[in-house]
Amino acid sequence: MSKNNHNQKDSSTSTDQGAEVNSLIENENMQEENKATTTNSKPVHLEEATFLSGVGAANQVEDAKMLEEHRLLEKQRERDVQRINEQDVQIKSKAAELSEAVEAKRTQKEVRKHKGKVTRRYRLIPIWLRILLVLVFCVLAVLAGAYVGYVILGNGDPDDVFKKETWQHIVDLVNQF
Repeated sequence: MSKNNHNQKDSSTSTDQGAEVNSLIENENMQEENKATTTNSKPVHLEEATFLSGVGAANQVEDAKMLEEHRLLEKQRERDVQRINEQDVQIKSKAAELSEAVEAKRTQKEVRKHKGKVTRRYRLIPIWLRILLVLVFCVLAVLAGAYVGYVILGNGDPDDVFKKETWQHIVDLVNQF
């Protein structure tokens, strides 16, 4: 009976060994396929190596597919980022061009507005009339001050304010001192 058990163990171990050999051959075939696919694309990085560390050939195939999808998505993302950066640069350059164009038009309008014209400033009241008005107002202020001082403060006769004799008397009084 021990021989039968021993034979059964040998047969079971031989079938287990046969299965192991078959799985090793399949693994080698899969690794060769993976090498063929990875030599056409980027080299496998440390992160990607952990991605491929699944057990069995089926997991390795799935991992290889996922890795390839990951690489494709990364390439697509890089292209999208580059495209967005290019669009951003284009928008900024167009904005700068538009602001320069607006500034150029503004200066052209100002040049056209003043071109060929000597701008003359028109005053509501000319200078000579202003000087004359100041002198007239000064004379009126002196006369009003004399009237208020002689009639209201000095209790004099209002008719005497504008007589020559009254002013001559005031000048004589000032000269005496």
